[in-house]
Amino acid sequence: MPVADTQVHKRLPTPIFALTIGINHYQYHDDDYPDLNAAVGDANEFEHFLKGSLGVPERNIISLRDEKATREAIIGAFKSLAANTLIQREDAIVIFYSGHGANTEMPADWIEAGWVSGETHIEMLCPSDIGTGNPVVLGIPDRTIASLLNIISKAKGDNITLILDCCHSAGINRSEIPDGLVPRSILHPPPIPADCDHDIHQAAPRAGNLAQ
Repeated sequence: MPVADTQVHKRLPTPIFALTIGINHYQYHDDDYPDLNAAVGDANEFEHFLKGSLGVPERNIISLRDEKATREAIIGAFKSLAANTLIQREDAIVIFYSGHGANTEMPADWIEAGWVSGETHIEMLCPSDIGTGNPVVLGIPDRTIASLLNIISKAKGDNITLILDCCHSAGINRSEIPDGLVPRSILHPPPIPADCDHDIHQAAPRAGNLAQ
């Protein structure tokens, strides 16, 4: 007699809210912006784990895939976590990104502002519309992600997990890429200006000044 395929949900000590992002297809068509094969599948699998194994209700999850995962939408989703009145302080917040990453020179003004990101370069996430438009759509720098996380932490506490399934430069990948696999890295992203996401940095508390 076959065993029924049932899923037992454990009662979690705290509610979980999540943002899952997966990008296979990039809108700017260029050899430097290759599409990926499995990023969306990875994001879907992670979301399935949240729902199936952890019992996270669908209403608690923001899902952005491919053309919906624009720069504006990703940043807006981060902000919505901070503003969501259903999320209580110290509820668990999980953010999962699967797609391209990139590495570029750090604006000199950021060094003067005290942002330290390793040598003279910064890392970034690559939204689906990176490189398109006029003015050109930029990546989302590590400094911007840090500021957004600080905004969420100030509003909801520091029970936040960030999972990044991407590369930040070609050098991070293994020296030989097997046939059929695409490195999750864009080699020549648009340069980041000094005033990129200035409004977000202004709104974010300093890491040492987060509400306890």
